[in-house]
Amino acid sequence: MNNGLNLKPVLNAEESELDRLYSKWLCLRDFLNSDESDMESVTWDPDMARLSALEKRIAETPPISVREFALKVLVADDDGDMSVNQSQLWLVQEAVKLSGHADRAHQ
Repeated sequence: MNNGLNLKPVLNAEESELDRLYSKWLCLRDFLNSDESDMESVTWDPDMARLSALEKRIAETPPISVREFALKVLVADDDGDMSVNQSQLWLVQEAVKLSGHADRAHQ
């Protein structure tokens, strides 16, 4: 079956760069959403900057499988808040490139 993306489903593969980045992102995001997180700017701002940097690296890393593309979608979804956050915009830009439909890009 051709999914049109030239991406292969990969299960039980060795951990990829996107896997490692996603694990780091998930751990930090879960910490920031936990009761252990200190919302004072002294610690919150640097942690949020690290989270944003991870999101950018994830967005910039090309997926090599459908599973990796799915990880990128999970990051962009941001726990159900895919309402024009920066990761969502990067994901859409990548989808435009992968689809070959540059005419569908948002202006």
